Amino acid sequence: MIEIRKAVKKDAKAIIDINISSWKDTYGGIFPKEFLDSLNELKEESIEKCKNKINEYIVAEFDGKIVGFSRIG
Repeated sequence: MIEIRKAVKKDAKAIIDINISSWKDTYGGIFPKEFLDSLNELKEESIEKCKNKINEYIVAEFDGKIVGFSRIG
């Protein structure tokens, strides 16, 4: 069963991993590869930004793993 819940700071890494993966899957062949690869270089900074705004996120969790998210704002 999928659980939908408010995100907590420990979810920030999973949220950013999903976000980066989604960008690469969706925009591969549209945006330059160099740009998409550069998203990983900003990962730690993005995780910290996410933690600072974690109250704006909800997550979908399945078997203890974050499988999706939405940002509310």
